[in-house]
Amino acid sequence: LTIDSALSSTSTNPVQNKVINTALSGKQATLSTAQLNAANSGITSAKVSTYDGYAAQISAKEASANKASSEADVESIGADVAYPTVAFMETSIADANTDVMTEVATKEASANKVTSISSSSTDAQYPSAKAVYTELAKKQNTLTIDSALSSSSTNPVQNKVINTALSGKQATLSAAQLSAASSRLLTGNTAAAIELERFLAQAYHAEAALVFGSGYHANTGILPALAGPKSLILSDRLNHASLIDGIRASGATFYRFRHNDLEHCRSYLEKYAKSYDEVFVVTESVFSMDGDCSDLKALTTLKHDFPNVVLYVDEAHGVGVFGERGLGVAVAEAVHQQIDILVGTFGKALCSTGAFVVCSAVVREILVNKMRPFIFTTALPPVNMAWTLYVLRALPKMQARREHLRKMARQLTQAIIEKTGSCVSTSQIVPYILGSNEAAIAEAQRLQSAGFYVLPIRPPTVPAGTARLRFSLSAGITDEAFERLLAVL
Repeated sequence: LTIDSALSSTSTNPVQNKVINTALSGKQATLSTAQLNAANSGITSAKVSTYDGYAAQISAKEASANKASSEADVESIGADVAYPTVAFMETSIADANTDVMTEVATKEASANKVTSISSSSTDAQYPSAKAVYTELAKKQNTLTIDSALSSSSTNPVQNKVINTALSGKQATLSAAQLSAASSRLLTGNTAAAIELERFLAQAYHAEAALVFGSGYHANTGILPALAGPKSLILSDRLNHASLIDGIRASGATFYRFRHNDLEHCRSYLEKYAKSYDEVFVVTESVFSMDGDCSDLKALTTLKHDFPNVVLYVDEAHGVGVFGERGLGVAVAEAVHQQIDILVGTFGKALCSTGAFVVCSAVVREILVNKMRPFIFTTALPPVNMAWTLYVLRALPKMQARREHLRKMARQLTQAIIEKTGSCVSTSQIVPYILGSNEAAIAEAQRLQSAGFYVLPIRPPTVPAGTARLRFSLSAGITDEAFERLLAVL
């Protein structure tokens, strides 16, 4: 049977019914009561136990109407942002057995008549994507995904993630692809992880790449795995808390140089570099609170002046935003191959989850064998890594979005300069520094009441006396909304 027509009459998720009955268009016909009656005619209790006789009666209907073609046009069914795998459009009968047929036939005989459900109704209230995971699908342990999901939907997760990212015209998503269920070093090293890391290494022209569960995992684990008692770490004073935690956990000697003051950094190198086996210089490409950028070209020059320097750059806020291919500041400035450890995240501009490092093959092997946040955690689900890979491949086509984002950032920065006299941002992160906690809270509430979700940032996240509003702009902001923000400011 192509689809269990009952779909559990007690279900609290009407998406199941709507997906089957109305979301499929064109070659996939809606099952009607008449069709079910015709399919059921002649089936007696004596025949229920005989699958061959039952299947023969419905095979003609499957061939003509009820089996979705992989080339079928499928409509988007609404606001399904919350559940990316809601595109489960049909279930196969290939492995159905007598027990399954008995269950389905029993349901049909009692109450299972499909009724048409309007495809215009909203699915926003349905929190899960159980869709057509009926008893039949549970018996088969697979979900077949239609490959022709509409590209016109405003939700690319619904449309593209599974069928495109997992490749092929027709993908089958098994339970194994929804969770790695283990550490990468045990049984969690999936094909999706290997493919994603291979793509990252090639994109950044690096020897190797390694994927982590989060940016915090990356930054708290890399330095403790690489640095030791004979290592020195020099860190920009405004580096993210995750970097600071990693530095402290490493046990290495460390100093913090003044923010973006490379002469101060050089003074430490001149004084201490010869006393250590290696010196890690750690910075961010785009700083998360001020929105200003490091001078990566000057840093690579500094690195070459001291042969034992290892340059570590966190591109958390650069990936997706900078460069013609959206690979970050280092690639935009053509210095990425001179950076020893380049970290990026998937959870910000890429709208996914996880993080990565591109590095040498030797560094990768050390991390795999020594980095505790990598070793002692469950790997990312393959479906998430497949989605990440899809987005990475799409980044070069998003240059117009990046330009729109840069334009808004320039205008907002200029507006704040005109209002306050100062704004150091050169990115999509734009701080509006108000000084006191009270002033920041009051201004945030004023903007929120005007319809803009802006939050106050206060000490200890930022230095005392620099409480602020932190605007983190998105390419999804329309010109109209942005003009209203400028007017409210």
